[in-house]
Amino acid sequence: MSQYRPGTQPPRRRYSKKVIRRRQQVAVGGLILIVLIIVISLAQCSSGSTPEPTASPTVAPTIAPSTDGPVPQDSATPDPGASGSPIMGDTGYTGPEATCATKVLQVTASTDKVSYGSGQNPQLTMSVKNAGPSACKVNVGTTAQVFQISSNGKIIWQSTDCQTDGVDYWALLEPGQKLSSATPVSWNREVSSPDTCDAATRAKASAAGATYYLTTFMGPAKSAQSKSFTLN
Repeated sequence: MSQYRPGTQPPRRRYSKKVIRRRQQVAVGGLILIVLIIVISLAQCSSGSTPEPTASPTVAPTIAPSTDGPVPQDSATPDPGASGSPIMGDTGYTGPEATCATKVLQVTASTDKVSYGSGQNPQLTMSVKNAGPSACKVNVGTTAQVFQISSNGKIIWQSTDCQTDGVDYWALLEPGQKLSSATPVSWNREVSSPDTCDAATRAKASAAGATYYLTTFMGPAKSAQSKSFTLN
């Protein structure tokens, strides 16, 4: 056994180059492992964070363009007790032209169908045309429009039976010009009369293929022909 004198250092052990190279590789590998662990930890923290809320895009409301009907005023009365949609504070044309003579006004009655199934309500419209040689004015307000339905020669429903607050609306008609109802009048198949305006219920018109006739008036001018239709 080797012995060393007291107070002296033992001689340092010399390692081979192969051992030194292996230790360097181990040290570098450990350093790389530590760096990889740090990178993975940071990535996991980042993926687990709460994302910032994304604001939803605001969609501007679509505004449909308004359309004006060809007749400034119609008696759109789905119920005999309704008074239509009067134009308040406006009487229409106020020029100097004379009122149209009844004989120059051509009034036409129309329905949207010729036959109606159960639960379908007839939609009634009318038009008025100036058949004269010169321009003239005509009252097309709710005070002038009348929709009348008859069967077997008897009037069973009329739009003005329970109408209130009718208004005048004057329109200027050029020669050959025609105005038509802006909104149809819906007949709810009820029998009307001025005596039933306050009634809770009214009698229903007969169906099962019964034939009815629509006649329209614009003031004193009457439709030349009545429009026929059936109810089923």
